[in-house]
Amino acid sequence: MKIPTRDPHPSPVKIPNRGPSFSIVQMGPGMLGIVYRDGETGKKGSKPKGVVAVRIYYGVSDEPVTDPERLPGSQKATKCGHVTRFRGSDRGKRAYFACKWEIGKEGESPWSEIQSEIIP
Repeated sequence: MKIPTRDPHPSPVKIPNRGPSFSIVQMGPGMLGIVYRDGETGKKGSKPKGVVAVRIYYGVSDEPVTDPERLPGSQKATKCGHVTRFRGSDRGKRAYFACKWEIGKEGESPWSEIQSEIIP
């Protein structure tokens, strides 16, 4: 029946030493999309071995955000092409994003670089 067997003693997953690479795409009024990848050359949606999801941190600010810890919102994305929706009153303002790989119980990766985009 080709049913895969589970390893009763799985090896611990190595935590990536860098955060994901990502780009921000304007998706429509009040919507920004995040397209992530493993490294600069990985294909869209690729994740390191053992990574469960990407944690996307975001916030709207009039001042440049230089510390990702100050981003108030977060969303978990398991599939690439994740869309973040903003209030109508936020249109025209700048949104800031930073990401981390989530490994599950083992922890999370370091931060990605902070990127920003105007909310359409």
